[in-house]
Amino acid sequence: MLDARSYQIGFRTLELRREPDQWGESFTFVVNGVPIFAKGSNWIPADSFPARVTPAQLDALLGAAAATNHNMIRVWAAATTKPRPSTTCATDTGSWSGRTSCSPAASTR
Repeated sequence: MLDARSYQIGFRTLELRREPDQWGESFTFVVNGVPIFAKGSNWIPADSFPARVTPAQLDALLGAAAATNHNMIRVWAAATTKPRPSTTCATDTGSWSGRTSCSPAASTR
């Protein structure tokens, strides 16, 4: 085995629902069968030198997002965050994160 990761998550299903609506097409996240309103922000590297970022700084940044009622963090595809935003902290603050891709094959359609 070259690599392994273990994550604790709190949802069984995640769906992006795209249906015709009065504005064109909906873009609704559905978690465990319940539509949710996603309020969030984009994660960019916290420092141009990733090794300088401490776990306490990551916790403070994600905590600030949680304090402003963000429940989603979008990780910018080109962000070379090492360490990555803390999955544990994101879970503890009630937010969830997703990583975008620059690849055309990663389209939602």
